[in-house]
Amino acid sequence: MNHGVSVDGQGISAQGIPVAPGEYRLANASDQVQYVTINELVTPDPDGVIGGGFDVEISYYDEDGYELDGDVLPLNETILVRVTITRDPDWTLYGGQILFVYPFIAGINAPTLNESGLLRAYQDSEWYEDLDWPVMEENRDDRHIAAFDVYADQEVINHAFTFRTTRAGNWRAPGYSVENMYDPSQRIRYGAQTWQIEARAADGAQAVDDAAEAVEEPAAIELESLSQ
Repeated sequence: MNHGVSVDGQGISAQGIPVAPGEYRLANASDQVQYVTINELVTPDPDGVIGGGFDVEISYYDEDGYELDGDVLPLNETILVRVTITRDPDWTLYGGQILFVYPFIAGINAPTLNESGLLRAYQDSEWYEDLDWPVMEENRDDRHIAAFDVYADQEVINHAFTFRTTRAGNWRAPGYSVENMYDPSQRIRYGAQTWQIEARAADGAQAVDDAAEAVEEPAAIELESLSQ
C-alpha cells in the first residue's frame, strides 16, 4: 500500500524499496505526516580501521623481555602484551566504562586469569606501576576481554595480559576493538590481525651459521686482493 511517499517519483510501500548508493529525492505527496526509516547496509573492510574516539597502541614482548618486531611470534613462549588506550580529548569531559576486546588467533592458548591476571612475574618492572586494573577481565577461548571504569579527564588506560604460542603456522583473527559501553558513538575497531608463529633457531644452528659466515668473509677478501 502506497502512502504517498516516493523516491525519485517511484512510490514505495510499507516494506520499503532497495536502492543502490547515490543521490535520491524523497517526497511525500499525501496530506499526512509520514515517518520514514533509512537503513544503510555497509560491508566493512576487514583490514581497515572503523570508528574513532580512541587510539590503541599494542606492543609484544618475549619471555626475556625483548620487544618483538613485525608480525612474527616465537613458538612455545609466553608473550606479554602491553596495551595503551588513549581517549579522544573531546570525550574525556565525563567518565565512563570502556571495554577492550582482543580476539585470539588459533595458534595461541590464553591461561586462566588465576595464572596470568595478576602479572606477578612483572611486578618489578617500571611499567607495572602504571597499569590500570580492570573492573572485569576474562580470557575466553577466542578472546581477551577487559572493562575499565574511567573518570573525567582520564585520557590514557594502560593494560597488560599474556598468552602462550602453541602452534606454528600463519594465523589470522579479527581486529581488536575499544568502545564506551554506554555510548555507541565512541567505538573503534582495528583491522584484522595476521601472525606467523615459528620456532626459533637453536643456538647450535645459529653458531654453525656464524662460523660459516666467518669462513666465507676472509676468502672474499683474499680474492679481491689477488685481483689488484
